[in-house]
Amino acid sequence: MSLGSVVIPAHNEASVIGRTLTGLAPAVRAGDIDVVVVCNGCTDDTAAEARRHDGVQVVELDIGSKVLALRAGDAWVSSFPRLYLDADIEVPHTAVVATLRALRSGPRPAGRPPFVYDLEGTSWPVAAYFRARQAMPSLNSALWGAGVYGLSVRGRSRFAEFPDLVGDDLFVDGLFARDEIVVVDCAPARVRVPRTAGALLAVLGRVYRGQEELRTGHTTRRTVRDLFAVARSGPRGAVDALVYAGFVVRARLRRRSGPTWASDRTSRVGAAEERGT
Repeated sequence: MSLGSVVIPAHNEASVIGRTLTGLAPAVRAGDIDVVVVCNGCTDDTAAEARRHDGVQVVELDIGSKVLALRAGDAWVSSFPRLYLDADIEVPHTAVVATLRALRSGPRPAGRPPFVYDLEGTSWPVAAYFRARQAMPSLNSALWGAGVYGLSVRGRSRFAEFPDLVGDDLFVDGLFARDEIVVVDCAPARVRVPRTAGALLAVLGRVYRGQEELRTGHTTRRTVRDLFAVARSGPRGAVDALVYAGFVVRARLRRRSGPTWASDRTSRVGAAEERGT
């Protein structure tokens, strides 16, 4: 009997899905986890790449929709707890097992592993933005922002199905008090970030669209408090906080006057590209 399930929505992620599934492979082989990759609206080889990995189930949807993919993944798997994992996030199999065990046996209905931002190859403003974000106290106790979160059967019962919203992690995070969320003491997930300022602004547009859909009013006040804490940490912290604030202001202005949002492809670098082959 498995410890739980991992649901991975994937839209045109052929360049990265392999490394994500390779990280999970030991737990799949051991029968510790059930993994389903829900390829939604893919026009590349995401499904074929996922099928190369033994024990991984693949579901294909014609429509490109993360929400529909999450719903389909939920319908496909049966075991709890469940981890919902973005296709480009690398999580060690030990962290997946540890998180599922914590949700299975512990009192808290929601949780995730810790995470680190991979800043290799990013421009200095992008690196400063994510250093500030990593240092924010409130982010380190939230479900959103890591590209992976888990729910026990009790946690999953908080809602009927994933709603038609952009920010599924923001939505789920808002269902739980901070003392209901566990950040498990285990190896961290690796979050690859946009490499350019333009790509980051595109991603932030999506984040703010999700916040607007949810009408989350707490984020601005909490962000201001966090930025003051980062700025007081030292000269580099002050610069990082200033850069972070600049990105936020620009992204919000752009969100109001410009197009909606575009996805980031600068962080989607496959293993072969990393080796320079």
